[in-house]
Amino acid sequence: MFDCLHFSDYTSVFKRVLLGMHQEIVAALRGDNPRSIQYIPEGQPAVNANDEITDRWNKPFFFHVISSNAVEIISAGPARELFTDDDIRDVPPHATVEPSLSMASETPID
Repeated sequence: MFDCLHFSDYTSVFKRVLLGMHQEIVAALRGDNPRSIQYIPEGQPAVNANDEITDRWNKPFFFHVISSNAVEIISAGPARELFTDDDIRDVPPHATVEPSLSMASETPID
């Protein structure tokens, strides 16, 4: 699985979380960043023709900002449908969830 390592490295170097649409994220990881650092090579098999980073089922990952310094990467899993019980989540080990950025809320929505 494409892991959080690239995002963590990017965050360490640039002191900010890598944000944007898939195409912007892929471009930044391919070297379109202030230091022209290439984190993934051109032709990376995990990147589809639409410049989306995909899981082993060829479904685009979902990127979820969980803190000011971490992004959770979610694969739809074998069901190929996001937000089901078989989703596979990759979170950097240093990440701490900031409640205001979490997808889950303990406050009921009216």
